[in-house]
Amino acid sequence: MRRTTSNPYEDMIKNAEADLERAYLESMKSFNDHSQKGSSEPPASPTLVSSEPFVSPENDPTSCIICTEDFSGEVRPPPWISLACLHEPSVCLGCLSKYIKHDLKNKIWNQLSCPECKALLIYEDIKRLADSETFAKYEQVSFRSAVGTDTNFVWCRGCDFGQLHESGASQPIIRCLKCGLRSCFVHGIAWHARLTCEEYDEMIRDPEGFKSELDKEDEEFDEAKRRQDEEDERLARSLMEREKLAEEGRQRQRHAEAQRQARAEQEAQAARKKREIQVQEIRKRQQEEKMSLATVKSTTKQCPGCQWPIQKNQGCSHMTCESLSPSLCEIFCSCLEAISRGLGYQSDQVTD
Repeated sequence: MRRTTSNPYEDMIKNAEADLERAYLESMKSFNDHSQKGSSEPPASPTLVSSEPFVSPENDPTSCIICTEDFSGEVRPPPWISLACLHEPSVCLGCLSKYIKHDLKNKIWNQLSCPECKALLIYEDIKRLADSETFAKYEQVSFRSAVGTDTNFVWCRGCDFGQLHESGASQPIIRCLKCGLRSCFVHGIAWHARLTCEEYDEMIRDPEGFKSELDKEDEEFDEAKRRQDEEDERLARSLMEREKLAEEGRQRQRHAEAQRQARAEQEAQAARKKREIQVQEIRKRQQEEKMSLATVKSTTKQCPGCQWPIQKNQGCSHMTCESLSPSLCEIFCSCLEAISRGLGYQSDQVTD
């Protein structure tokens, strides 16, 4: 079985129509009671305020009392204007439509009446006699009036959409289902952002000295942020000082290392120069020794006994080697003489 739910708006409209019908029946009852009593005074009903005489059925109207056009195929009256009317219609349909449109603009929507006897027109009469545009406006106005009796029904301030806000003032924020605009149920305005309803009332009472809880929280947050910024700045300065000292230490280390490397390079260069000088001196000594040996070889003879080089610069060919003892020298005298002769030494005499 399909479950159906009733529309609360339809119930409101039905209740409004029932109220109009009840008012119509009461006006009819009041008029009938007045007729039965035979009084010449008009009835006291608010729905029948006209004292114009009713047109009898024997005298049917032949023209419109508003535009004065004769009734014909195109210009004709409706069969009836309202069930509360006790006269034949004397107004054509076109004039009735214009009359209802004019009254809807200038009167309360539920006070529209017959142009002849001023009997109230109900929903069905307006639907039958008015043009489509006027009837649509009448429906809208009657709907607004019907739903307006519900305290939880609200109209959006940004568009023409209305909706029920069942939570009422307990949840005052209303979001329009059509345009999404947020409004306040309590104050009937666009939602006062960052303010509760109580804070909004307090702001209205004291706009100069008012501060909302959010404003106070913002001030506390700003103060905490300011202190945090100061602490961060102090810490940053401390870190910068540490980094500066560390960088100075690193620079000193780099400078000392550069000096050490420079000294080492200088010492290495000095050592290389010293080695070069030593090598040059060694080569020079070697060259000098070679030259000395060559000179010795060319100017001396070797002793037959000890191989010591002996140079003879003058005298006889008899020579004595100073590195040998005298006895040995005597032994080698003849040999020395013979060697001297063989080597080409010339002497006047040879000493034994």
